[in-house]
Formats: sequence, structure tokens, C-alpha cells
Amino acid sequence: KFALHLFDQLKPIHQLTARDRLLLQMAAILHDVGAYVEPHEHYLHSDYIIRHTSIIGLSVHERQIIAAIARYHSSKTPSEDLSHFQKLDTEERLLVAKLAAILRLADALDDDQQQKIRRISVSIKAPELVLTVYSNENLSFEQWEFSYKSQFFEETFGLKPRLKQRSVTSK
Repeated sequence: KFALHLFDQLKPIHQLTARDRLLLQMAAILHDVGAYVEPHEHYLHSDYIIRHTSIIGLSVHERQIIAAIARYHSSKTPSEDLSHFQKLDTEERLLVAKLAAILRLADALDDDQQQKIRRISVSIKAPELVLTVYSNENLSFEQWEFSYKSQFFEETFGLKPRLKQRSVTSK
């Protein structure tokens, strides 16, 4: 849900299509599937599983893109893994980089899968992207992950992500 919200709010910047949004949605759903094989470097297993599994409504080529997004959602960047990334043409590389950067930010907000953050708000104030997260929990781990994973987003979009926390007020 956070990845799609980020995608929607960043539309003026990324200029991607509704079909690209669907690819991100599929990658967000499937990006951790490799953890069932092996938690360590699960993104490699996710890549393999997605590339080798039929998904109704998606072409083989679209599965390759989703697999690449899943591969790069974690810590590796395409520049560190050129042999795999070079199989895509220039336009597809840019698409994968943009969608992986968005997924990586969203993933950092719930990396421990505790769902501590209720909702997010996105504000573009160049040269920053400000994400306000609403939670009454301690988000030290999420802050640390966000700081680490936001570097790729900054390299891709030229905006430095910043995380702000607000308390959730009860109604």
C-alpha cells in the first residue's frame, strides 16, 4: 500500500504509466517470496521464482521486469550487478530503477513486518521528498532502514528522502 501511495504521489516526477503501476504492485506483493527458500539474500530467490512462474495476465517480459524490481528492492543496486541488469534495454533499466527505488523506500517503512506505521503522507519540497509517517510506536529500526535504503532513491530521482514521524491521534 505504501509503494502504490508513493507511486501515485510521485507521478509528476516519474512520469510512468498505469501499467507500470501494476508492475510495481506485483513486485510489492512478490518481492519477499524468496524468503521462503532462504531468508539470506532472499531477493535473489525472489528474482528466480518470479522469472520462472507463470502469472496470469503478465507477459514473460513483464515478469522479467517484476523480477528485476524484486531483485533490487533490498540492498543491491543495478550498478553492482551489471550482468543481470544489462539484459534490459535502456528504457527498461530506467523503469526498473525507478520502481525498485520506490519499492525500497516503502519496504524500509515496514522491513520488520510489524506494521507499526498506520499511514503516510508525501510531500515534494525540492531538493527533498518528505515522508510523514503516522505511528505511536518506536520507529528507530524503520528510521535506520529508511536512511540506508533511501540512498538509491536519491540517486535515481535526485530528491533526498526525509522521514518525519507524527503521532496518531485517536478519534
